[in-house]
Amino acid sequence: MPKKPKKSELLDKARDMGLPVSRIQPLELSPGALKTYIDSKIDFIEGKVFKKPTDIALSSSEGQNLELFDMNQLERSTPLNPAPKQNIMVERNLIEVPIAKYAKQIVTNWVKFKKNNIETSVGTPHGALNGFDERLLWGVIAYRFQEYHHNGQSYYISRFTSYEAMKELKLAKTGFFRQKINDSSKKLGSLIINYKNFRFIENGEKKYVELDEQYPMFKYQGTAHVKDELREKSYHIFIWNDMFAYNFVNQYVKYLSKQRFVEIKDDLTRRLWMYLSCKLGAQKIYNENITSLLERVGINEVRTNKPMATKILKNKLSYLTEHKDFENYRIKNDVLTIFPTRKHPELRDRILNWLYRDTFNKWVQTPREIMRTKLDTLIKNYGSNKIQEVFLATAEYHAAPHPTHFLRAVKELENTVDPVTTQITHSEIQKLKKKAGL
Repeated sequence: MPKKPKKSELLDKARDMGLPVSRIQPLELSPGALKTYIDSKIDFIEGKVFKKPTDIALSSSEGQNLELFDMNQLERSTPLNPAPKQNIMVERNLIEVPIAKYAKQIVTNWVKFKKNNIETSVGTPHGALNGFDERLLWGVIAYRFQEYHHNGQSYYISRFTSYEAMKELKLAKTGFFRQKINDSSKKLGSLIINYKNFRFIENGEKKYVELDEQYPMFKYQGTAHVKDELREKSYHIFIWNDMFAYNFVNQYVKYLSKQRFVEIKDDLTRRLWMYLSCKLGAQKIYNENITSLLERVGINEVRTNKPMATKILKNKLSYLTEHKDFENYRIKNDVLTIFPTRKHPELRDRILNWLYRDTFNKWVQTPREIMRTKLDTLIKNYGSNKIQEVFLATAEYHAAPHPTHFLRAVKELENTVDPVTTQITHSEIQKLKKKAGL
């Protein structure tokens, strides 16, 4: 008869696996229950199938035992203070520090950072995160953050199928990406955060806490079969740990354009865009020391030589300014200055509300969200003055306004006028009105 392992031996095994021992010990589990818990972790780390794939193991709020519940019995709540669906949410603490390695030649389990009063190490037992892992984390897992209820308790869960993840990230629907999503999900499920001075909001005040002793981002990651009206689907399940769920619920996050997040294919460029968009906010300009910036976005890991790292930074910034993510940038005396794109949402929204009035709905075939993006692009390319003049000439100030007049004029504008920011001339307006049939 095999010898039963001692509880101390099981805890040592859990520690070697990178499991949060400091949070397992207070549960006061029996050796048998502890072994079951550890074995379940081994199963999902090695990709094995559970005997009961609909069961999810959770630490109960009382912390006395492991509670099992069926995913099919969860009650979905409406999203708490949801961001519009065209936006993703990025946790503000993690946008401040590097969490992934972008240099393929670097093999390590940890991404470490130390600057001023912030000290972090982020990693997994399966290796440090890479650009694809980071893309899946913010573009799918955090995007699908949702509150669920079970037995009067709230759980914060993200769930999605591999097909849904490929669709969200606009990836080819192939077995290659399906396997890549599966591998990345297992790695992210074991993500560990050590963060000195982790910030959170309580009663409107910013407070700090130490996330140490390998604090996991997720309480659980695995797969579960969930029934819907048509069939049973296999879902990736992520149950968020308390501090990160708390910050999402209290909106200590940065909302970023999901469309732009997916459009930027280069991992390092996307990371730079996320960081600068968060730091810029509503400011007129943003300044940061080059050395600090290279460390925070991870460029210094790709090229440790500062002149080469700065050259990479300039290439990424040139791409972002060319695509109008930022108006311009300047590097002087080892300081980067970012100038935000001049946006005029009030003009865009005014045109949208006019185009999609009840009386015009049947005439405008383009979905509102696509038209919203198109107007943003037009205002960036031609300036708000030109678009406003076209709008006034074909809509608000015309005796018989109709959306087709404005849309035709915009099409002619794209075909005949170069993208410049000077005000459109009177003669140009007359030509556009004539071609629009006015």
